[in-house]
Amino acid sequence: MHAGKLRHRLTIQTRTATTDSYGQDIYTWSDLANVWGSIKSNIGGENNTEQLETGGKTVEITIRYRDDITINDRVLSERSGRYFYINDIQDLYERYRELKLTCSEAT
Repeated sequence: MHAGKLRHRLTIQTRTATTDSYGQDIYTWSDLANVWGSIKSNIGGENNTEQLETGGKTVEITIRYRDDITINDRVLSERSGRYFYINDIQDLYERYRELKLTCSEAT
């Protein structure tokens, strides 16, 4: 993977649960890692149908390989301030070099 393609500064955030004084769960987001990546909007094909059904925008985010990311995490684009919820994680070519995150944009 060429470093020049990874031009977006991203923050991977993980959801953590704490309990308030009433015993209710409170969920907060904490930063897991700051990484460089690329964001590509999916246009057309089957993802277009999914966008119409869910009303959300689907994007593909590519980052260098990490083993601590799950589908319960989200990605923050530091430049635009947009949040993306991770729907799928793929280790491209199963070489432990890069990850493709299929995400939906938070509305």
